[in-house]
Amino acid sequence: INRVEVEAPSFGDPAVRIGFTKMVDPAKISDYVVCNPPVKLSFDCSDVSSFRRYIPNALNISGAFKSGTMYTLTFRKGLRSYNGYTLDTPLTRSFVIPRRAPSVGFATVGRYLPPEGGLAIPVHAVNTTNVEITVAAVLPQNLVQLMARENNVYRSSAYYRDYWSDGYQEGADSDTTLELCQEPVKGTILMKGSVDSVVEKNIRLTDFMSGVKRGVFLVTLKNKDTDEESPNIKPRLICVSDIGLSARIAENEIQVWVTSLRNGAPVADASVQLFASNNSLIASGKSSHDGVARIPLTKSTSKPFLVTAATADGTDQSFIPLSGSTQVDENIDFVSSYLQADQCTAFVFADRGLYLHGEPIHLQALLR
Repeated sequence: INRVEVEAPSFGDPAVRIGFTKMVDPAKISDYVVCNPPVKLSFDCSDVSSFRRYIPNALNISGAFKSGTMYTLTFRKGLRSYNGYTLDTPLTRSFVIPRRAPSVGFATVGRYLPPEGGLAIPVHAVNTTNVEITVAAVLPQNLVQLMARENNVYRSSAYYRDYWSDGYQEGADSDTTLELCQEPVKGTILMKGSVDSVVEKNIRLTDFMSGVKRGVFLVTLKNKDTDEESPNIKPRLICVSDIGLSARIAENEIQVWVTSLRNGAPVADASVQLFASNNSLIASGKSSHDGVARIPLTKSTSKPFLVTAATADGTDQSFIPLSGSTQVDENIDFVSSYLQADQCTAFVFADRGLYLHGEPIHLQALLR
């Protein structure tokens, strides 16, 4: 063992990272590691970068460690490496779990809310008493820019210097985003709890909305107990809408399904637009009686980034980014062995991976 590092993230289990001279074999590793006081441990073997430092042959050990407590890990004789080396004598290392850094954030990854109800957004905080919430209605023409910032599409070079190294690195565009919105509404909530405990509360978006109860809003959280800005607290675009969207892009066409979330009915005559990350309009069209907009695509150097839809009367709008957690993976990865003379195998597949209620599913099969 040549290095031991301990991390206590604001949210999630603390972890200790042990650097070995050889990469540990993960097979039956739990039989060779004992923790005192006892904690149920999880193991991961990888080369990781921590605080800009490279840790070769790292064993990551996480669990429900408690802050301020000293733990001792014993690595028993016989612990094996990937290339067959074994530990000749037991090794022990002790460490203390530090306190969690004060932080606040969104407790879920979602962004869509129906117009009915209190429009609750769960937030959580640790070692933080006062949380400032800022809500600002997004101007429609700035939606693409804000979504691109949230996805770190706009990049800028920044000079850094720390204890270990200095130089240039790529970073997200740090320009303020509230300037792309209407006048913001601010408020403060109390999130006080015991030391290192995670406190969760629901904030009601309706308390920060004036007039219009639908649309896209930029929600920002800030720890008011400190004057320092935290780069880890990213703003979140929240969409309050009855419109549900799903899209499928082919080589020469994009199909967009526009559906009412309240009753599942198709939304006809909705204006659908496809944008690139530079806010240029790639294509547009309208949904038909079945709620589907079929929009031809021409060859373009701009990559589709965002789809927006608005009702015919302009009272409701929604959007869906064409990347990240909204993307459905249809890749197929499998290995088939050779068949005997009297055997056959079949591969059955559908025309796509996502369907609306009531849609027909077309299946095809290959027989070998």
